[in-house]
Amino acid sequence: MNKRQKIIIVKLAVVVAVTVLAAIVLMNLKAAGLRRGAMRAMTSLSAEIMKYKKNNISLPPEEYLDRLMRDMRIQGLLGNFHYRALWITADSNDREILAYTETDYHSMLDKRDCLVIRLDGAVEWMDKGEFYSLLESQQGPIEKQTIKLGE
Repeated sequence: MNKRQKIIIVKLAVVVAVTVLAAIVLMNLKAAGLRRGAMRAMTSLSAEIMKYKKNNISLPPEEYLDRLMRDMRIQGLLGNFHYRALWITADSNDREILAYTETDYHSMLDKRDCLVIRLDGAVEWMDKGEFYSLLESQQGPIEKQTIKLGE
């Protein structure tokens, strides 16, 4: 192999490496943007739920949230959204999961996939394992059976 061929191979390797690095950075930036959008949407939804709860002394019905999410145009950001108001009782504590969604916004920097609204209005990302463990501990037998039937 002559000197010119070696230079071409080195340049090609550099171009491939830079292209791969750029693709990885762009995918992570896209995921980060989608995660921020989902967090903003969930925070806005939480604020509306808390406002409704304050004014009506009860949680809003699911139909109200469906209409609200359509009006706010946030359904696409929240994916498969689940609202648990039906399963919230008077003895539920403020840290109970009120609503949640699992996202596909994976990034190398943040592996938390579940976005949660707590009964006190707090919105947070949770690791999938931690989330499912907490959710299972909060679900009653009827809710678990209902979810199994819906699958």
